[in-house]
Amino acid sequence: RVTLRVSLGATTDADLVLEVQDGAGKRLLTVDSGPAGTVETVPNLGVEPGLVRLVVREFVKKAKGTAAPRPTPSSPYVLVVSAAPPAAPGEEREPNGEAAFASGVPLGGAGLGYLGWRNDRDFWKVSFLGTSDDEALAVDVDAVPGVALRVAILDGTEGPLLERQGKPGESVALRNVAVRPGEPYYFVVVSGSRSNPQERYSLRTSSARFQLDEEAEPNDTPATAGALSDVPDADGGTRVGFLVGEDVDLYRLGSAPGARSLSATIEPPATVDASLAVTSEDGTPLVPVVDGGRKGAVERLVGLVVPAGQAVMIRVAAVAGASDSQRYRLRWSAPPVAEPVPAPGIDDE
Repeated sequence: RVTLRVSLGATTDADLVLEVQDGAGKRLLTVDSGPAGTVETVPNLGVEPGLVRLVVREFVKKAKGTAAPRPTPSSPYVLVVSAAPPAAPGEEREPNGEAAFASGVPLGGAGLGYLGWRNDRDFWKVSFLGTSDDEALAVDVDAVPGVALRVAILDGTEGPLLERQGKPGESVALRNVAVRPGEPYYFVVVSGSRSNPQERYSLRTSSARFQLDEEAEPNDTPATAGALSDVPDADGGTRVGFLVGEDVDLYRLGSAPGARSLSATIEPPATVDASLAVTSEDGTPLVPVVDGGRKGAVERLVGLVVPAGQAVMIRVAAVAGASDSQRYRLRWSAPPVAEPVPAPGIDDE
C-alpha cells in the first residue's frame, strides 16, 4: 500500500470538487473545502495496488431541481499527484471517515493526522485489551493553527459518549472517560471547523485508575449524572474531577424521607473560574448560580432546604479557564433538617 498527496489547483471561475473512487467507481471520499479559488487537497491518500479514480467536477447550485449549464469553459485547472512518504506506525491514511476504516492507535500511544479538507472526519480505534474496569481514558489532541478542533468519543456501536470542542488554534483534552465493562474498544473522532492540509495534529491516549471519589465521564446531562456519593444514604462527602474547556459535571443527590439542609463548596484550580448551581431533576434552577467571577475562587452554597422526597442535581461548570492536570474538589453536606420544637403550652388550671 502506498500513500499519495493529491492537489487540485484553484480556479477563479469554478468551484471545483475532487472525488476519489476505487477501481469499480465506488466513491471513497469527496473533497470540497470552499468556493472558487480554493485549492482542494488530500495530503495522505492510501491506495492499494490497482486502479484509483480521481474525478474532478464543478459544484453548481441547482435551480428548481436542475443544474444550470456552464455557458463557457472554465479556466484550466491543474491536478497534481505525488508520492508521499510511507506512513509510519500511528499515522493516519485516508479514507478513514467511517468506523469501518478507523486508524488504530494503541492505548498509551499516539497518532498523527491531517484535517485535509472541510468536513474531514478522522476515526481512530482505541483498544482496551488488558485494561481493568476501574481505569479511565484520557485523550489529548494538539492544536492545529486556525482550526477549532472537535473531538468526540463513541462506544463500540458508534453511540456517542462525549464531545468537546475547542477554540481556533487551541488543543482539546478529555479526561476521566469511563470504560464500560465488556467494551473492547472506543472510537475517537477528530474533526475541525476548517481544513489545514499542511500541518498535522497529534493525538495521544492514556489511561489511569480513578482516584477516590473521582467523577466519571460522561456526566454532563441529567441522564448521565453521577451519584453525589457512592455510599447509600450518606449525608456528606467529597467529589473530585477535571474542568476541561467548557466542561459541565452533574451530580445527583437522591431523595430522602425527610427534609435536608444542603450546603456545597467548589474549590477549583487556580486557572479556572467555576460556578455552582442546584437544580431539580428536570433542570429547573432552585437557587441563583453561585459564581464570584474570579479564577481560583472558592464558591459556596449554604443551607438550601431540600424537601422530603425530592432529588436534586448539583451542577459544576467551568465559566472561564480550564485545567487538564489539576482537579477541582466539591465538598458537600446534606444533614436532616431538625424538626421544629413546639412552643411551650400554657396551663390555665
